[in-house]
Amino acid sequence: MHWWNSTLAEMSGGKWWRAALILTVAHIAPAMVLVGLWVVGFLSIFDSARWVLSTLAVVFALASLIGLFARFGFWGTPSTFGQSGGEDLEATFPRWIGFGLGWLRWLLQIVAAMALFASTLLIVGNARWWHFAGTPELDSLRARAAKMPIPSDWHLVATDASGTGFPRFMEWSAGPEPEGFVEKTFNVPESFGFSDLKAWISGSQWANRSGGASFGAIQRNRCDIGSSSCRAHLIPPAGKEPEFFIRARFDESSYRGEENEVRVRLTYKQHAPPTFSVSDSTVARAQRLPVPAGWTRYDLLESRTINGESITQFFEVPDDFDRVDLEAWLSGPAWTQGADPFGALVLDDEPCREVDSGSEFPRWLCSAIVEGTQRDPLSGSKWNGPVESIWVSLDPDHSVLLNLSRNG
Repeated sequence: MHWWNSTLAEMSGGKWWRAALILTVAHIAPAMVLVGLWVVGFLSIFDSARWVLSTLAVVFALASLIGLFARFGFWGTPSTFGQSGGEDLEATFPRWIGFGLGWLRWLLQIVAAMALFASTLLIVGNARWWHFAGTPELDSLRARAAKMPIPSDWHLVATDASGTGFPRFMEWSAGPEPEGFVEKTFNVPESFGFSDLKAWISGSQWANRSGGASFGAIQRNRCDIGSSSCRAHLIPPAGKEPEFFIRARFDESSYRGEENEVRVRLTYKQHAPPTFSVSDSTVARAQRLPVPAGWTRYDLLESRTINGESITQFFEVPDDFDRVDLEAWLSGPAWTQGADPFGALVLDDEPCREVDSGSEFPRWLCSAIVEGTQRDPLSGSKWNGPVESIWVSLDPDHSVLLNLSRNG
């Protein structure tokens, strides 16, 4: 600890340039450490543990500032009659050199405080390079939104959008991949309803717009009666994954004389391969589920408990798909066909039952056990692997939730 008690003159051997270098390195190095910590935070293991890095950054920044003031002192103020705190540089160096080093110390401490604050903000805000520089897709998002085929009797009343640069990244910071949005709010005619919204987002005008550049062909993912909203995505080139998504929501006015509203949000999110917290074997089993070709997946959730694992997939299904079709699929041959079949299901006499029958939007819920995974000692079964079960719900908005659970 000799260096802690030594004066700057002793550490520099009385050389002014060496003293200036020591001051510069000492005041810049802590911010460089935080920049390195920010880069380390790009690792996926910190996606769910951001608070660890944030806490470490705040503690380190405060400790560094306190340490710099304690070790090198600070420039004097009128309240101290011009006497600096800590080492009196004018007493240990020639007068004008000490005076210059004192001003350098004062300047570097301002720089250090700002650099530590900025680098801590990068970590706490989970900033990425694209938050500042943008990407071609993010930069063109407003122009792409302008190509949406908005009906002539819709009147634009508000626009909101994400942004890049400092400090706007703090407003829209999300995941590690580039992401942004443009949202437009329109007043629509009083006669406009949810069925019209559904027809608009399902129409061909997206790909074939008359009198202007087309937005591009889209695939409707889901129209939810309960939330009066529809979701869709821009159909990507062959072999690519969707990255542009549309969500349109109809808000009916509660008061006579006020206009109804439609909010349309265009979101860009760069595709990244999903990372799973469940085991590879559960992921592999979920990938072998015989999903019909006409179903469009729009979301996926996973969960892990002390009892087992599960993966839930969300699909938009054709408008004419009903309970009979669902039961036919569950009892059909698709589960045992193919080079690598999933496996037969054990169904009850009535595998599907109506739930929420008293509500405005009832749905059907079906369940089954994968044959051969039951643990029934009476039947002589020697299976000691996880018990696999399937449950499926069919909602009135023509969406299906398909859950695979593996317990035990």
